[in-house]
Amino acid sequence: MPLNGTEQNQDEPGVVRRALNWTPILMLHEVLPDSTSSLPPYAMTQSGFRSVLRDFASRGYKSGTLDDVLAGKGRRGKRVVLTFDDGTADFIEYALPVLEEFKFTATLFIVAGLIGKSRLWLARPGQEALREVPLMPAPDLRDLHARGFTIASHSMMHPSLPSLSPEEAAKEAVHSRELLSDMVGGPVMWFAYPYNAATAQSREAVRAAGYEGACGGTHQAHSRYYMNRIDPSMYTLPELRLRTNGLFHTGRELVRQVRYRG
Repeated sequence: MPLNGTEQNQDEPGVVRRALNWTPILMLHEVLPDSTSSLPPYAMTQSGFRSVLRDFASRGYKSGTLDDVLAGKGRRGKRVVLTFDDGTADFIEYALPVLEEFKFTATLFIVAGLIGKSRLWLARPGQEALREVPLMPAPDLRDLHARGFTIASHSMMHPSLPSLSPEEAAKEAVHSRELLSDMVGGPVMWFAYPYNAATAQSREAVRAAGYEGACGGTHQAHSRYYMNRIDPSMYTLPELRLRTNGLFHTGRELVRQVRYRG
């Protein structure tokens, strides 16, 4: 099965096909009111989020899914995939109206063991805890699922999977999938690694748990169980256009291959 064209041969026509078939995936977290003056990492204001969607829509992009990424539909279909990590409650008030305005859906990666509670994890392993914010309760998640949003797993308690034993990592992947499946009454097929941290062991735990695929960041090679995502809060609109372009991604992958082979 194609994955953004990455199953193609490594000759030049294959490189072109990979670039043309690229489906960008955005990684979002909090969407906050425009009055917010000091944003935590990974957060955007509502107007900033609206600007991102308006820019993609003006260039002919429509809402895509992670299934589109696996199918390699890419640029010819002009799809962009929106993903939200953590499931913070601000999604309902600030992100959802903008998504509805542009007729976009999204994949929501939920910390299954903290549904309806508060964010309690560290900013990064070894750093201070993030400020406490409420997480969406089960009725909101069920309603979003009924509206066509994809509910997916972000583990049980948001640990860095590489820091766990193989048994503990497997439990995080398996139990979160079971809990979320029971909650929405349907299969949960996607996973996102907390902190975008994964090793070969982590990826295998997620695959063995029955997920179709998994999302990370950009610091590992793009693959079915580490699909690369771009955080739009980190870039201006011109920079974001560049970094979500298939040619940019393919060039980065080729540089990575040369570097590691060397």
